[in-house]
Amino acid sequence: MSSPEVMLQALFGVFVVLGIVAGLHYRESLICICIHFLRYRDYRVEHRFPLLLHLTWI
Repeated sequence: MSSPEVMLQALFGVFVVLGIVAGLHYRESLICICIHFLRYRDYRVEHRFPLLLHLTWI
């Protein structure tokens, strides 16, 4: 293989790895936001309607 082909493959590999790392970071951040939202929502429901929360877990 020629040098430009190797260089392009190396750059492609680097961008793939960066994309995977960025995707994992975004997913983790999104999961944290969703968990925080769900906990806040459950907290509000529990304090406004305590019986409703217990009925949903039955």
